[in-house]
Amino acid sequence: MTIEQLIRDNDTKFRGGFDTVFTSVDIEVVLSAVGVPEMNGYAESFVKTIKAECLDHFTAFSHEHLMHLLHEYVEGHYNVDRPHRGIDNRTIGLPEPDEHGADFAQDDVVCDHRLGGVLKSYRWKTAA
Repeated sequence: MTIEQLIRDNDTKFRGGFDTVFTSVDIEVVLSAVGVPEMNGYAESFVKTIKAECLDHFTAFSHEHLMHLLHEYVEGHYNVDRPHRGIDNRTIGLPEPDEHGADFAQDDVVCDHRLGGVLKSYRWKTAA
């Protein structure tokens, strides 16, 4: 997978050689309009979600700690454990359950915890 474009806003933290780094490896830098966060709605939505569901619950004491929190959230919960509306509320990383119908016991459901229980997801217990 090659990256052809970087879409970014006009924040002052991107001054200096930021764009030069990307253009030097043939990545086109595309600026969004000033004051229009809707131009990159997917990124804005993701940032809001990760703040509300993960980072608002923790104080990161180091860069490594922050990277651990982000990795657990993104690689574990966001991409794998949570149900995705685009695929009929199924999870990506877990197998589909057998048909349970109306007759299932509470023991048939397993709760997975991440980040000390802040992130929880539920799945059907797999057959042993």
